[in-house]
Amino acid sequence: MNKLTKRLLSLAVVVVMVMAMMPTVFAEEPAYTDWDGDAAALVDGAYLKLTDDLVVTERYTVQNKTVTIDLNGKKVTSTEAIQLMYITTGGDVTLKNGTIEMPGLASDNSTVMGGLIQANSGAVSLTLDNVTVTKTGATTGLTHAGILYSRIPTLIKNSTLQVTAADVGGASQEGGLIKISSGCTLTIDNSTLIGTKAKYGGCIFITGSGKTVINSGSVTGGTATSYGDDIYDASNAVVEINGGEVGNVYTRGKSVTVNGGTLGSWTLKAGTMTIGAGVTTYSNPNAVASGCEAYVMDKSGEKTKYTTYADFDAAVTAAVSGNTVSLLADVTTGEVVVPAGVTLNLYGKTLTADAVNATAEGAQIKDEKSSKNAGGKLICDSVSVSKDNVAAPVYYEGAYHFQKFKVAEKFEGNVYKFYLSDALDTVYLDDVWANGYGNSGLKLEICASYKVSGEAKEKTFDVSDELIKLYAADWENKMFVLTITSDMTNITDLVFTARVVVA
Repeated sequence: MNKLTKRLLSLAVVVVMVMAMMPTVFAEEPAYTDWDGDAAALVDGAYLKLTDDLVVTERYTVQNKTVTIDLNGKKVTSTEAIQLMYITTGGDVTLKNGTIEMPGLASDNSTVMGGLIQANSGAVSLTLDNVTVTKTGATTGLTHAGILYSRIPTLIKNSTLQVTAADVGGASQEGGLIKISSGCTLTIDNSTLIGTKAKYGGCIFITGSGKTVINSGSVTGGTATSYGDDIYDASNAVVEINGGEVGNVYTRGKSVTVNGGTLGSWTLKAGTMTIGAGVTTYSNPNAVASGCEAYVMDKSGEKTKYTTYADFDAAVTAAVSGNTVSLLADVTTGEVVVPAGVTLNLYGKTLTADAVNATAEGAQIKDEKSSKNAGGKLICDSVSVSKDNVAAPVYYEGAYHFQKFKVAEKFEGNVYKFYLSDALDTVYLDDVWANGYGNSGLKLEICASYKVSGEAKEKTFDVSDELIKLYAADWENKMFVLTITSDMTNITDLVFTARVVVA
């Protein structure tokens, strides 16, 4: 044996010795204990696992213990009208990976609350992970929560909570599914809460200084006989919605903040409501949107859907025919091109732009919140509008304002009379002309569309200065009349619109 061979053998022996002395490191599953529903198994640190479906006949109490129960894809059921679990002082519970389907309590009292699970103050936390919890019995006599009453930090993730019983003549009074109070922050991640009937909060009722944080999933389907179809926010409570879908929120609490996701509708009775950029809602966000410049609204069935945007240009880009882009704050931007079929609504705010072009078919500019000598303004170098823009810009006192018109027509013998006047709650035409309308480079036009023996025709003509002066002097009626005396025997479908255009 030569020296090189001896050295290699010595090295191999050293490596083997070193490896034998090193500890073995590998992932190890927790030590499971088969749980057959025996309350004695709920010892501190227990990691319990179902090996078969379980029928429970008693309520399990967890006190001063940390317990994880892995349902292991199995189902927990009962024929008894009982709670499943009562978590009290020091209790820390995780329920995961399975189904809980039982009638639960039909009524409660001052100490027993929550149709299936009760978590009292003094306990540590509760986690529901990848479980489907279904209450199959009535909630008619429940005062506090159809499924869960909690006063401890509670996490619901990858789970579904629902009540399938058909209540007749009554419902859980506070929280069709969940009621939380002081000491509880309820966090919902990627979970589905399907509400039921309740007096207050068909899904969730929040009181005290409780807090609900919804990151993803859905909280919908509830019905409130009083207030809060899905969430009722009371007392000093807080709601934070970061994503997902929430059907309805009624707040008398401290605050509701919506940073993302979809909020179907809301009612603010107390506290504050903040709607952030990117949020879609069916309630007009104008009064509460924070930090947003514009929002897009459209019709979805019989509802109007609103989506907020922090950037005005992004809102205009996102708009499609039938949408309205409304300002939530004053905006300064470059050139604005209003897409076909889109309405730009100043909504009482000021838009400062290099130019505004609304000549595409069906494009409109309006200010639905304007009133006499008040309301939205458009400050820009040039404005172009389409023929059907009946809420057109009018320039006076250094800025473009907006004017709606209403028309009325009638026959008097063989004479057809057309009346043009201001719509309500707008800048009045007499004020416009009194402030230098004639020198503004704009003109007032009347557009007539009609059919002659069935053939469509169209005609546009200017309103004369004399007629304008007559109107401005007519303070009482604020209206002028155009009279057509020509033969109208074959004229049908006669429609007039009025517009102010750039000369």
